Amino acid sequence: MVAWSGLGWWLMAHSLAASGDPEPLAVVLPEAGSAPMRFLGRTGLVTAAANRSARLGYSDKTEFDWTHLYSDLRRHSPRLPGVAWEPFDEFDGDQLRVVSDLASPRRQVPKLAKCGLHYPWLDGLGLASPAISYERLLQFVNDADVVVSELIDNVHKWSQASEAYAVLSVTRGGARRDDRRVSWNRLHVIVADNGIGIPTALHNDAAAYSAVRDAGGYADLAEIADIDLLRTLVFRSFGERQIPNHNGYGLHATQARATEWVGALDIMTTDRDGRVMRLGTRGLVEDDAEVIAGSPELSGARGTLVHVMLQAVDEEGARADAAEAEHLPFSVTVSDEARDLHRDAHHDAA
Repeated sequence: MVAWSGLGWWLMAHSLAASGDPEPLAVVLPEAGSAPMRFLGRTGLVTAAANRSARLGYSDKTEFDWTHLYSDLRRHSPRLPGVAWEPFDEFDGDQLRVVSDLASPRRQVPKLAKCGLHYPWLDGLGLASPAISYERLLQFVNDADVVVSELIDNVHKWSQASEAYAVLSVTRGGARRDDRRVSWNRLHVIVADNGIGIPTALHNDAAAYSAVRDAGGYADLAEIADIDLLRTLVFRSFGERQIPNHNGYGLHATQARATEWVGALDIMTTDRDGRVMRLGTRGLVEDDAEVIAGSPELSGARGTLVHVMLQAVDEEGARADAAEAEHLPFSVTVSDEARDLHRDAHHDAA
């Protein structure tokens, strides 16, 4: 999911870097209607290709008229009432929601509805399963709403992007335990923009940069490496939401919820030199984070890509199964401790 969503992010910026009237980009697709094709829809790659008017076809050189299909799906699946997301369930075969023009001011996070959610339709995605209680499912939907709204808010408050998109999908899976199949749902959220990147955004905001520096324990005049800025945003709590732009609260809030729901957070962003850096987390243990600074991969990409996976599991055994099924080096004990901390912080805030 991360690798293919990264390719979509790169594709969004690639055509912007081209000058004149370049040869249309070509994207080779797997078989129509196949599981790999549905998978690409969930990664955002197909959305990016559609936005770029790329030439699409199959490996046997057969042309694929994505523009026609995309228009047809939009006719049959108009935007959800009152919000910007478009349902593409016919394409995915399950649950797929897309905002292809996220950078538009019209796509900012809506106000809270009476139910207490920014995106009430999250409650109708069929996330329930025997692996989670009804009470905890309500909390899962609330946490998912926080993740989606914070990441979209970041695009509009920080990125200065001219283009962005968001893709949300639900997949079902499970693991065999005691000769029975245990299934649960996974929620994937991908938000990509072609903006200035997280480090540049922080350096452009003196108050936010100061907050990050203080949270990381850096000296007042210390020059902080771009990758360390990102780590601090993800692993440190700020608390001062009055600071302009929330001082990066969204990434830490997202990380905490990915931890609680046996999930994952992956971030790609461009540093101040235009190089891609990556950070992937599997739990609250900072030493376990996958960090790559100044990667030469995806050269020419710009802005920020965030992928979040939340697994709707709460039953004790299923949480361990969920970690194993996704091949996550994930400590359920650490996750339970994070859940307690998250609940305490929520109670104190209330």
